Amino acid sequence: MSNTAADTRLNFDRSECQFNIAGRVIRGKRWGSETGRPVLALHGWMDNAGSFNYLAPALIEQLGMDLNFVALDMAGHGQSDHKIGLGAYNIWQDLSDLLAVVNELGWKEFYIIGHSRGAMISTLFTATNPTRVTRLVALESIIPEPFLDSEAPKQMAKSIRDQVKLMAKPINYYANLDRAIKAREKGRYKLSRADAEALAERGVAKNEKGYYWCLDPKLLAASELKLTMAQINAFFDEVPYTVKLVAGEEGLVLTHAGLQHWLSTRNNICCDIIPGGHHMHMSEQAEAVAEVIQKYFDE
Repeated sequence: MSNTAADTRLNFDRSECQFNIAGRVIRGKRWGSETGRPVLALHGWMDNAGSFNYLAPALIEQLGMDLNFVALDMAGHGQSDHKIGLGAYNIWQDLSDLLAVVNELGWKEFYIIGHSRGAMISTLFTATNPTRVTRLVALESIIPEPFLDSEAPKQMAKSIRDQVKLMAKPINYYANLDRAIKAREKGRYKLSRADAEALAERGVAKNEKGYYWCLDPKLLAASELKLTMAQINAFFDEVPYTVKLVAGEEGLVLTHAGLQHWLSTRNNICCDIIPGGHHMHMSEQAEAVAEVIQKYFDE
C-alpha cells in the first residue's frame, strides 16, 4: 500500500478479516457465524466494506438470517493494499482476487451481493464460475458500460495518460476527520452523514500531514480496455439462473437509457425498485433491500 507505516487506521475492530494474495493483502469485514450461509459482498467504486454496515445487520439481526457475511475492501479501496506500479483498475482484474479469497475461506458454493462496480464484477465472476455462485444480487448496476471495437485505441491512450498523471497527483489532506467526511457527503453520489461516516471508518487514515481518504489514485484512471456488447452478452449467457437486480427510484439504473434497453432484451433478470438513490442499501433503505434479498435467497 502507498500509505506509510506511521499512518493510523480508524476503528479497526474485531470483525476484521484479511487474505494474503500474491504479495498483497485484501482486507474485509465479517458479520454472522462461520457456519451460516456464505455471502460475499462487493462494494462500489471508491467505497469500501463499510458500504454494508447497514445491510448485513438488517439481514442477520432484523430478519434473523443465518449468514456468514464477508464484505471485502476491493484492491485499492479501504484498508486493502494498492496495486503496485502503473496500471488501471480494470474490473476483470478483481476476479482472481475473489477466487483466491473464497478458496481461502473454503467456500465451495456461495451467494454474491454486489453494489455498482461491485455488481459488475459480481456478474463477471458468476459468469466465469457459474457452479460456485448460488445466487447473484446486483444493486444499482449489473453490467459494465460497453464500448465499440473502434474505440479501443482512444480508450487505451486515455488510460495511459490518466495513469501517469494520477501517479504524480498529491494526496488531498483535511485538517480534521469531520472535513474528510463532509467531502465525501458532497461527492459524485451524495451521501447522508451516517453513510459517509460508515465509509470513513475504513476509508480515512491519518498521518502527520492530516486526514485523507486512502484510495489508490489510479482508481480514477480510465480502463485500458472495455468489453463490447457482444462480449457482455456472452458473459451473461453463462449465468445459469435469474439474477435479482435492485434499483433505486432515484438511482442510476432507471435513468440509464442504454441499460434499460439492454435489460428489456434479457429474460433472466428480475428487477425490484426501492425508494432511494444510488446508495439506497445503506442507512436509507437497508431493511427494504434486505427483505428483497431474503425472499430471493430463499426461493
